[in-house]
Amino acid sequence: MFDYDFGGVVLSTLTSYNKGTQLLDADLDFTSQPDLILGNNIFGNFRAYLLTDLEDYSQEVRLRSDGDSRFFWLLGGYYRKETFRQQDLGPVGANGSSNILSTVPNRLNRDTETLGLFGYVGLELFPGFKITQELRYSEDRIDEASTPRATGVTGSFGTKFTNVLPRTIVEYAASKGVMFITIEDESDTANLIIWPALYEQQRRLILTASMIGVDGRVQREGEVLHVIALRLHDLSADLAGLGNRETFPLPHGRGDEFHHGSPPQDSRSRPPSPLNLKPRDFR
Repeated sequence: MFDYDFGGVVLSTLTSYNKGTQLLDADLDFTSQPDLILGNNIFGNFRAYLLTDLEDYSQEVRLRSDGDSRFFWLLGGYYRKETFRQQDLGPVGANGSSNILSTVPNRLNRDTETLGLFGYVGLELFPGFKITQELRYSEDRIDEASTPRATGVTGSFGTKFTNVLPRTIVEYAASKGVMFITIEDESDTANLIIWPALYEQQRRLILTASMIGVDGRVQREGEVLHVIALRLHDLSADLAGLGNRETFPLPHGRGDEFHHGSPPQDSRSRPPSPLNLKPRDFR
């Protein structure tokens, strides 16, 4: 995978290659029956012996916009080739043997090539509403050849499939990225609505302010009140200095020792003085 930004245009490439071999050697009747030779015929376990080679290569290239504007686009293409080779060395019919395999295999060769082109252009008309026109084209070519050992004659065929898919996508997400905040005073409550564009502009203020002032537009639907925010103001300093304003003096309670000082010691909390009593002599 490779990505490179040319300044407004991003190039992406993806390359894949796989190669593998699979050997299937299986006992089909799940018995340990020994081979039995009657004349020129050999009877024994039914056995499957398949040798498969598979090779796959694909390459994809894309060019796309970086997503920083309301207009966006993508153009790409890919190529894929798969090579399939299989040999069947299992015995023929009932004259199968668990120890003797055929010297002439059944062969199957298949080559598949796929070429595809795809792309789209789109426009975000307003936040949350996008319209996209997409087009996909693909062409598959399959060439297959098989050689049965019974005849030794190779048969082959080729075919091609073509697909064209145009598609128009209209996407609307009304609540995507929208923030709702409940505000209230002594008279009523309201829903404060912050659109994604405003949230991105004043994100730090929204997440850190202790008190926020709002310039907005009021909308009422029945008993529900909405305020569409147009601009936000950080009033944290005003909230923190509320107690220092002379117009709003805050009374201090009797127990506020910081402002009134510590009270004198209560006489009732003093320890009792010792009694000065003279002992009596009873002699």
